[in-house]
Amino acid sequence: METVVACQILSTPCDSRSPRNAKMSCSDCFKGHVHDGEPQGKIIEVHGRQTYVASPVNSSKPKGIVVIIPDAFGMQFVNNKLLADHYAAKGDYTVYLPDFMNGTAAPVWMIDTMAKGFDKWGQTSALRQPYVLTLSK
Repeated sequence: METVVACQILSTPCDSRSPRNAKMSCSDCFKGHVHDGEPQGKIIEVHGRQTYVASPVNSSKPKGIVVIIPDAFGMQFVNNKLLADHYAAKGDYTVYLPDFMNGTAAPVWMIDTMAKGFDKWGQTSALRQPYVLTLSK
């Protein structure tokens, strides 16, 4: 089974987040922008929660399901929906993107504010580095 970590802001595989490179996120994760594109899925109610659902494009039987736990920008953020569409189209999965924020996700304008703040305070390197704990007996 292959594990792919994706950069939600870019909606593309994030190579620096792979276990091989041992980083928690790439620098582009802090240089976000809103993608152009029209989400192809639909919003349905699943267990009482609004959920964006993306299906395989060729209407074939899905290989499985993927559940995306959205970031602070929530289900309504177009990048998250486009990421779900990408997984559905390229992997032949049914993808669920639940609204865990109940419609109260962070506003999109915070992307620029966060990036400026991290750059100003020099915090991006600390956030990108993994924390490795060594326990001794």
